[in-house]
Amino acid sequence: MIIFHERAGAVIIGENRRTAVPEVVFSDRMAVELGGRRVELIHVGRGHSENTLLMFFPSERAICAVDFISVKRIPYRDLGGAWFQDWIDGIRRVEAIDFDILVPGHGAPGTKADAADHRRYPEALYEAAPDAMRSGLPLEEMQASIRLDQPSHFGRYAEWLPLNTQGVCRQVVLHRRGG
Repeated sequence: MIIFHERAGAVIIGENRRTAVPEVVFSDRMAVELGGRRVELIHVGRGHSENTLLMFFPSERAICAVDFISVKRIPYRDLGGAWFQDWIDGIRRVEAIDFDILVPGHGAPGTKADAADHRRYPEALYEAAPDAMRSGLPLEEMQASIRLDQPSHFGRYAEWLPLNTQGVCRQVVLHRRGG
């Protein structure tokens, strides 16, 4: 069975990707049985993409959050296609679920505490970038000056923080324009 979220199907099919056409489309939440186990597909809103989903395996007390929550690693590069504030809100929705194991799309698994740690990073960056923008700093100077203590031990911090800063600044500008 091929399942799509209602916002994903049109995008994927519209891009003329060689992919299967959805047989089932859902909007907020859907449960399926896989190998005799219940899996809940949960739309957590816009975030990494317009149709950010997670898979919740209740009997295993595990959540799979691909490209949405990382364990001890900051988000990927310049956050292209992301809705930053919605992403933060979506992580909060994940934290409200009763689970123990967090399986990211990349890297080692973690725990519910890792989801909270991951959320604190975009919150801090989303606060720091607009402050730097208001001061009139050019992007390159903002990228060089913004440093966040909490996630400095996270993977890809030095490499991706300047790119994350660029992405957040782009989001702030789009938000001001109503985009």
